[in-house]
Amino acid sequence: PVMRLAPTNNRFATANMNLNETNVGLYINDVLNGEGSAELGDLFAVMANFETEEEVIQLMSQLTTGDYASTQISAQRGALGFAQALQTCDRPTTALSTLEDTRCHWLQISGTKYTRDATDNALNFSSYDDGLNGGFRFPLDGQTFVTFGGSHETITVNNGTTFSAKGNRNQFGVAFQTSRGPWEFSGSLSTGRSTYNANRLINIEGNLPDGTQLDATSMASTTQVVSHTNLRFGAGYRHVLAGDQFYIRPGIDVDATRLRSWSAQELGNRYGVSLQDTTQWATTVTASLEMGADTDLGQDVKMRGFLRGEAIFGDTDNLYVDARLPGTSASDGSFRNYADVDSRSTRLTVGATFNNTRNNTFADVTYERQKGDRSRSSTFGVKLGINF
Repeated sequence: PVMRLAPTNNRFATANMNLNETNVGLYINDVLNGEGSAELGDLFAVMANFETEEEVIQLMSQLTTGDYASTQISAQRGALGFAQALQTCDRPTTALSTLEDTRCHWLQISGTKYTRDATDNALNFSSYDDGLNGGFRFPLDGQTFVTFGGSHETITVNNGTTFSAKGNRNQFGVAFQTSRGPWEFSGSLSTGRSTYNANRLINIEGNLPDGTQLDATSMASTTQVVSHTNLRFGAGYRHVLAGDQFYIRPGIDVDATRLRSWSAQELGNRYGVSLQDTTQWATTVTASLEMGADTDLGQDVKMRGFLRGEAIFGDTDNLYVDARLPGTSASDGSFRNYADVDSRSTRLTVGATFNNTRNNTFADVTYERQKGDRSRSSTFGVKLGINF
């Protein structure tokens, strides 16, 4: 039998849809029961001729906005990475139980690759971030320091085979650190803006009741802006062994990240979505254990090798964005689509710092590997700096 429009039914939310497709279907039912949409008239007419559930699911998949939720994975990861950079200007090559009373300037270049497997509700996702961060730290007294820093990154993201975006991210922040004997306390506040110039292939085809063909297959494009603010508090205990040549430091950091995806309109396809202004919070707790050892290489050069393991716990396993379809009324609401993230993951960082004690310059090389149930990332960084 031919599927006919029945506004009193949840006709377009079927049992075999995933969550994002279901939410689009429920929203279309609300539009049909509400103000309707002249701009969606041909789409509704095509849907009225559908004979199978597979046809309904295929069309709903073209209207989902999980692609624009996935960009916020990139934005949150960028915010957390910059918060960490604000706390680690240098790694003094004497394993003292208090921070050194020195000014520190740094500049770091880094690159990150992140991938997440496809899930029941999301396509496979990947992001590539390359950029630099830098700043300076200065002492307020012998135990308390303030750091100012900034960063700039270029971003590339892909979600499945039909969505891609390129853009950039800029961030600024301030941090403080203080020590009381072996205890270290820190905090930071940072803010930034990620801009994604996105392209999404929309493929909608079908037969109208008069027998003509609807063909709305084209690339839709938009610029999505995600602003982010991150607040971090941390504490650690630095235990020194073997005559100040070895240390071990357990610690904990808590991050609260506010993400705001600003409103935007897809152009280039008659059924391009209208992204709604969407705000959400994500909180992470990171427990860490770092250990390091110092070696004198001669010629005024000292090296510290270090290893840090972390367990990361988040309060959510998805990020989301709200959207509306063309010509719909605000009174009919919007629909929410999600991007899946791992709420738990582990991270291992290995690195070495080389200090020239004659001119107080240093170089820091790190490699970081993070893994969750469905995701993995690798980050490589090189930092140059000076203490004075």
